[in-house]
Amino acid sequence: MPKAAQPLARQTLQTSVMFMVFLGAMSALAPLSVDAYLPVLGQLAEHFKVDLAAVNLTISAYLIGNALGQFFGGALSDQLGRKPVGSFALLIFSAATLAIILAPSIYAVQGLRVLQALGGGALLVVCMAQVRDLYPVEEVPRRLASVILVMMVAPMVAPLLGLWLSTWGWQMIFVFLALYGLLCWYIFTFKIPELMLKPPTGVDFVSLFVNYWGVLKQRQNGRLSALLYNIFSALTGAVYFVYLTNAALIFDRIFGLSALAFCWVFAAGGLSMLLGNFFAAHRMKTTSPMALMGEGNLLQLLATILLFAVAIFEVAEVYSVIVLICLCLFAGGAVRPTAAGVYMTFFDHNSGAAASIQATLLFMLGALVGALSAVLSEGTLMPIFAIMLLCSAAARGVFMAIRRAAIDAS
Repeated sequence: MPKAAQPLARQTLQTSVMFMVFLGAMSALAPLSVDAYLPVLGQLAEHFKVDLAAVNLTISAYLIGNALGQFFGGALSDQLGRKPVGSFALLIFSAATLAIILAPSIYAVQGLRVLQALGGGALLVVCMAQVRDLYPVEEVPRRLASVILVMMVAPMVAPLLGLWLSTWGWQMIFVFLALYGLLCWYIFTFKIPELMLKPPTGVDFVSLFVNYWGVLKQRQNGRLSALLYNIFSALTGAVYFVYLTNAALIFDRIFGLSALAFCWVFAAGGLSMLLGNFFAAHRMKTTSPMALMGEGNLLQLLATILLFAVAIFEVAEVYSVIVLICLCLFAGGAVRPTAAGVYMTFFDHNSGAAASIQATLLFMLGALVGALSAVLSEGTLMPIFAIMLLCSAAARGVFMAIRRAAIDAS
């Protein structure tokens, strides 16, 4: 039975910058697992003697497994405690990652990627729930933004790191990820106390789904405000997942960039999200989350309109596309963690279940729109940018509903 941290230990962690860095580093396992091997997808195809489409399915497999891991992980951590679930999730992640190195076929890799993502997904929501456990409600959006700020370093460096590691074979990428996971497991298991104050109750799947239903129907002043924030965050994040799924197609196949150039472009996108998150964390000291969400959504909407325009009029050039995509990712980096942080403030007792629902919707929607854009693209830009635009426009509609609810409540 996990023992909660004593008041002095909790106070120490509340003021510890290193604890925020560690939560961000653990959360970074998910983007590292997706982005680090993007430059070497062709090597995997050659190794397993399959076409690139079969290898691309390993990305979709990870996103689906990640969503499932987050769906169950947060609620189970409400019942069992953060430490048991987080520690077990890290062991699953590390074991599945090592097994990928010995996989006999691409189909085994796809299955192991689901298992790997189950651990990574559960870990991600445990990290989010720990922020809610440790800090008062008014600090959660800013603290969560700080954690995501650290996590967002991963998309910036992962492809370059993966390309460097692949000089010893693509397997070295997964060796690195497994060792990273085991290091996080050691620190989390032996150095971090249990932060959830309520005692564990044991696994109860009936109450698990009851908790999920309670999260979904959470109301404020008679409105489903929490759900609206969740949907807004997911639609904003879906723009990134469409880009992630098609990044290699856009810059390798359509614009003909080299593997190294692709890594630098992808790093620029990661840096854009990082800067957006940093901007949001700083701006929230003087600006309301509502205002920040509205401004960021308008910027993303404008950038996706321009991307769609250059595609439909066939005037797309590599540099203009890079700039517009970076604007999209900057806006998403500012908006999504802000909305997710506000969403988490609605939940005092079911924060793990709330984090699970939030992350599950994000990754399931991301997997869906990413796969749809890949199927429809057929080697062209217009369907990809059209779906990015639709996600941004839908997010705008949800934001308007959030703002109307806030006005009515006041």
